Amino acid sequence: MDVAAVVFVHVTAGVFSLVSGAGALFARKGEALHRLSGNVFFVSMIVMTVAAFIAAIANQQAINISASTVTFYMITTSWVAATRKDGEIGQFETFALFGGLGVVATAAWFAVVDEPAAPVHYVFGAVAAIAVLCDVSVVWRNGISGARRIARHLWRMSFAMLVATGAYFAGQPKFVPAILRETNLNFAPIILVLVLLVFWLVRVRFTKWWKDEPQIATAR
Repeated sequence: MDVAAVVFVHVTAGVFSLVSGAGALFARKGEALHRLSGNVFFVSMIVMTVAAFIAAIANQQAINISASTVTFYMITTSWVAATRKDGEIGQFETFALFGGLGVVATAAWFAVVDEPAAPVHYVFGAVAAIAVLCDVSVVWRNGISGARRIARHLWRMSFAMLVATGAYFAGQPKFVPAILRETNLNFAPIILVLVLLVFWLVRVRFTKWWKDEPQIATAR
């Protein structure tokens, strides 16, 4: 296996993910630019996480295995949530629930065998566990509607963007301009994405904003 080629695909997809993810975060939700950016982000993240997983297996990098599997799970469930109609559910949600359990189990196992990096595995495992509990609710309710469905899409997509941003600005410092590294401003984009994640989750779940944006409910 040409691991260098896989890494090149991973990095290239990561660049597309960062650009399209920024477009999806800042574009008005439900409009054409948001949908286009979101679709490009979804495809880019799928390629990025699959390539990262392959490279991590080849290089025996436990952290990247946890990161790639959790992010793949989050991005796929996020995209499906955006494409579902209110109260709609399919076989995917059931498969995703069991897939998510596998992701949690993998992260927990690595937390034991990869002790030096255990906190990182626990973080990814905890995020996946929260998402799995939400999946249980979706399957139990036979679908969700309104703010719940929108929030499901937004927080999972935003988390995937957080991983992509962190992987570049914190995980690949040699590619970050020196002035950003020396001033620690390379962490600013990561913090910004985290703030936006919380902002959108709170705005959707605790305000009537989404009801005043008809495009949000009808965008597919």
